[in-house]
Amino acid sequence: MIERVLICPNGNKDKDLAVTNKLCAVLLENGLDSLIATHDVDWRQVLARVQCIITIGGDGTLLHVAKRAAQAGVPVIGVNMGNLGFMTELEVAELEQLPGILRGGWQPDPRMMLQLSVERGGTEIYADYALNDAVLSGGPEARMVEINVRNGDMSLLRVTGDGLIVSTPTGSTAYSLSAGGPVVEPCAECLLVTAICPHRMDVRSVVLSAERKLELSVSARADAWLSVDGNEAFAVRQGDIVTVARWAKKLTLMRVKENGFMERIGEKLS
Repeated sequence: MIERVLICPNGNKDKDLAVTNKLCAVLLENGLDSLIATHDVDWRQVLARVQCIITIGGDGTLLHVAKRAAQAGVPVIGVNMGNLGFMTELEVAELEQLPGILRGGWQPDPRMMLQLSVERGGTEIYADYALNDAVLSGGPEARMVEINVRNGDMSLLRVTGDGLIVSTPTGSTAYSLSAGGPVVEPCAECLLVTAICPHRMDVRSVVLSAERKLELSVSARADAWLSVDGNEAFAVRQGDIVTVARWAKKLTLMRVKENGFMERIGEKLS
């Protein structure tokens, strides 16, 4: 039963916290307690005290808390203050609905996530998790890179161009879509591999089983940069092995509207 929630506002969108304060008042009037996440929040301590997270902003705000929410097994519902979001569920005008939703008016929408690591000389030097995607690219200088994709002893793909995106079904409507990848229903379980501006016309997106464990490496042409869910990029050198696989944990989104994803697709792509 949900009795206390954590509210995570986007300070750039809810600058004076007007929406956040209104939500706190609505919850309090209905006997629900709330905490507001600050920049120095102790996530482990706070997430042990709440039963759900409410984000206020857009898809980016929800992405910011996804890894921590999945680790703690805490469901998330998003209030949209940005453009049309694929992951947020409610608009600001629908805040009054939240008490009823939290009392049982929602369905779990589990989302597959990615687990990533970078190995250098046999030692893991980087690890992270992604709800949307992992992008290996030439970085801010837009240098051409050659990326090899393997699964164990099998070579799956070699791409020369601006980079490569490995995304979840949730991330299929993000960078992968802009790069020409397919739209995949979020409840699916698969890995999407999409090249960014490939130098060959016959290179197409590939949809792989979620059981695959991909190993990405950069050829001798240049180093590359790894960005996870749009966060600060990590420098990947020649000889490094970037491993991408399905994470054992999932993020649970709280869904209220039936066919919400298909409706958003229709609106977004029109």
